[in-house]
Amino acid sequence: MLSSIIVRSSKILSISLFLYACENEPTEPILFENYDPSKASLLYESFVMNIDEAPVHFIDTWNKSVIKQTGIKSITLYTKGGKNPEDTLEKKVFRFSEDAKTMNYADYRYDETPNNWSKGTIKTSNSQGSIEFDNYYGIKRKTKTKIIETKEAILFLRTKSNNSFDSTWVVGSLEQPKKIISKIGKSLYSVELFMPSGSSNSQIENAFKSLGYSEQALLLAEKTVVFVEKGKPVNAFSLNETYSQVAQIRSWTY
Repeated sequence: MLSSIIVRSSKILSISLFLYACENEPTEPILFENYDPSKASLLYESFVMNIDEAPVHFIDTWNKSVIKQTGIKSITLYTKGGKNPEDTLEKKVFRFSEDAKTMNYADYRYDETPNNWSKGTIKTSNSQGSIEFDNYYGIKRKTKTKIIETKEAILFLRTKSNNSFDSTWVVGSLEQPKKIISKIGKSLYSVELFMPSGSSNSQIENAFKSLGYSEQALLLAEKTVVFVEKGKPVNAFSLNETYSQVAQIRSWTY
C-alpha cells in the first residue's frame, strides 16, 4: 500500500484523511480486519496525483473494490493553512454507495467562498458508466464524461460542443495500467507508457513508435514514461522529442 502521499503546493500545508465506515464520525479508530493493504491499495497508485483535483473528466483515485470490501461510506480530505495553520482552506468529500458503484463528490474552498465549489457524481456498472458534474470551479455548468470498459482498456469520452469529444484511453486496468493515451478531438495530446524500471532509451523509443502514430503526432504530443517495479509505479519522467528523459515529474514511496 502507498505509505506516503506528497502534495506540493505553496498554500497547502497539510492534508488530513478521515475514513468513515458509517455516516457518523467514529469515536475511536476502526480496525479493518478483513483488509490487507499489502495485497490491494486503497488508492489506484498510478493516479494518486489526481487526488487534489475534482474528478470531472477522469475517475476518482479510490479503489472501489477496497471501498466495498471495507465498508467505507465516506472519505473527507481537509487542506489546512493560511494565516492560521488551523484554518480550513479546502474540503473534499467523497461519499460511496453500499456497492461502491456510485460516488458523490463535493468540494469547498473557504478561501474563495464558503459555498460548494464543485459537485458531481460518478456511476459505474459492469462495462459502462458516467461522470456528471453540475458545478465546477464555482461555476454552474453541466459536464458529462462517458465511461466505457472493455477487456483491454477503459475509455473516458468527454462530451464537447458541436457533437465532438475528447478522449482518454487507459490500456490495462486502473490498478495496473500499461498505456494512457489522450486526445483532444482527433489530435493526439499525450501518451504515457508504463515500462519496467531500467528500460533503455532505445526500448522506450521503440515502445512509443510501436503505437502506430505518425512521427509528427508523437513529436507534438506530451510524452511520459512511468517506470514500474513489481507491478507498482516508482517514478515518472517527461520525455523530449528524442525520447530522452528530461525531468522527473512524479515519484512513489511505499
